[in-house]
Amino acid sequence: LMGSGRHAEAEPLLRKALQEEEASLGRAHQVTLRTALSLGFVLRQLGNLQEAESVHRAAVKGATATLGAGHPDTIAAMGNFVEVLKASARFDEAEALSRRAFEGARKSRGPKHPDTLIACNNLASMLKTIGKYDEAEALGRQNLKDADEILGPLHSYTRIFAANLLRVLEDSGKLQDAEALMRRDLEACEQLHGAKSSESIGALTRLAGLLWALGRVPEAGTLFQRALKDSEQVLGCEHPDTLVAMGNLAEVMRKSGRYDEALSLSRRCLQGSVSSLGPSHP
Repeated sequence: LMGSGRHAEAEPLLRKALQEEEASLGRAHQVTLRTALSLGFVLRQLGNLQEAESVHRAAVKGATATLGAGHPDTIAAMGNFVEVLKASARFDEAEALSRRAFEGARKSRGPKHPDTLIACNNLASMLKTIGKYDEAEALGRQNLKDADEILGPLHSYTRIFAANLLRVLEDSGKLQDAEALMRRDLEACEQLHGAKSSESIGALTRLAGLLWALGRVPEAGTLFQRALKDSEQVLGCEHPDTLVAMGNLAEVMRKSGRYDEALSLSRRCLQGSVSSLGPSHP
């Protein structure tokens, strides 16, 4: 039920399971703690942050006492609790707990274990949330370097870490540094999915948008043209992503003074939008 997003249906089942496990196994048992984590997650998804906090706080306390601060289940419990604290805007406590999780993983699993890399990524994300960009960037860069070495550049975790570092750079205004990561993402998409896959088209579009933001209009136009061509072939002329690519290219043409081409693309974009979405769609 949780996997399909049916959280309201999952909640009473988890409550019943937790009650039974606490009675038969005890609150400190590993199975009970995992059920508590699941219940806390569901409560957060349902917006019941106050009870979710209570459940997660108890789970972290129990896991730390029973399993130790560096156990994977304890680290997971801390990570889930951090998300509740962030949702409640309790950022100081969330930061402190993120640091605890990272240190616990580093000491028990080693500095380059995948669990440690995940905890480091979570801490960097937390630091980005509260505007500590320099520390977030430093952690993110070291974490990506370690992930490249241990997991390889195409591993799903490594790509998540790269994406999070990219967001840190974008949010802190370091767009030129972000370009290298976007080109890396495009290369990874092409290797994993093919040059004309929807994933590669999305990566190409994001790179073109960054170049546009940097004022490199001709380069952005070339990539937008390529994205439009590939999108028309792969997704179809009236797919929403194709229409977005068409609109982007129209804006590049307008910015470049190529008004006739811009107008032609804008008309095509409007016609495609009316055809696929209807004339009254916002």
